[in-house]
Amino acid sequence: AAVTELIQLKDYVDVIIPRGGKSLVKKITEESTIPVIKHLDGNCHMFVDDDANIKMALELVDNAKTQRLGTCNTLESLVVSNSIAKDFLPKILAIFDSKNIEMRVCQNSLEIIPTAKKANDNDFYEEYLGPIISCIIVKNIDDAIEHINHFSSGHTESIVTNNHTHAMKFLREVDSSSVMINTSTRFADGFEYGLGAEIGISTDKFHARDKNSMNSEKYTLKQAKTAKRIIKYFAKFQASIFLMSKGKLWNKWPGGFPIMVVKTKGAKTNKIRNIPLIYVHQDGMPILV
Repeated sequence: AAVTELIQLKDYVDVIIPRGGKSLVKKITEESTIPVIKHLDGNCHMFVDDDANIKMALELVDNAKTQRLGTCNTLESLVVSNSIAKDFLPKILAIFDSKNIEMRVCQNSLEIIPTAKKANDNDFYEEYLGPIISCIIVKNIDDAIEHINHFSSGHTESIVTNNHTHAMKFLREVDSSSVMINTSTRFADGFEYGLGAEIGISTDKFHARDKNSMNSEKYTLKQAKTAKRIIKYFAKFQASIFLMSKGKLWNKWPGGFPIMVVKTKGAKTNKIRNIPLIYVHQDGMPILV
C-alpha cells in the first residue's frame, strides 16, 4: 500500500527507477503516475558467425551462459551460422551437458544434435535465469540480426567473428543497449564499463538507456577498449602485467581486431589481494572470472 501511494505522488517525485524483481518493476510500471525508467528482461544473444574462431566461440558461449546463471547479462539465446553449425553445435552441447545446461533448439539444430530438446517459439523470447539456453541456426548475419531484433529484450547482444565487416554491421544494426564483438555478455555491467555502481539495466529508448547512471547511450564494446580498461584496473591493485607478443601491446589477427595478451603473476589464479579480476585469454578475448 505504501509503495502504491508513493508511486502516485507526482507533485513530489520526479522519476522512479525500480530496483527489484520482475513483479515489482511490472507493478510500478503499470500503476505509477510518475515517469519510470525500468529494467526488465535480459534475453541476451550471442551470434556465432561463419567467420568465427570455433575455440574462441566455445569459450565465450560457455562463459556467457555458465559463469553465473541468474543475472540479467547471462546468455539466454544462442544464434549460429549454418556454415559452421555442424562443427560448433556438438562441441558446445558437450560443454553444456557437462554442466547440466539444457539446450532448446530449432529443427535444423535438432538434426545435428538430436539429444537436445526441441524449442517452441516462446523459448526464443525467454529469459530463463537458469540452466536452459535456446539455440537457432540462421543462414547468415542478416538473418541473425533479424532474429535478434525480433526476439531480444534489448539488453545485450554479442557477435563472435573474425570478419570486420560483419562485426561493424552487427554493431550498427542490432538494436540493444549493449552490443559487443568477441566479448562475453557478462561484461554488460556498470562497473565493468567504468560507470560505477548501477541500479539496473534500462532497455528503454526514452531518457535513459542501458546502465542507470543518467545516460542515454547505446554501448558498443570492442576488445581494444576493454583491454585498455583492464590494464588500468589491474594497475590500481599493483598487479604485475606482462604484455606478451614480443613486448608489443597490440597484435592483430586476420579479421583486423586488436588482440592483447595479459597475464598476472600466478596465471592460474583469478584474484589479487582477494579482488576479483578480469582475465584476458591469450586468444585475445575478454572473459569474466
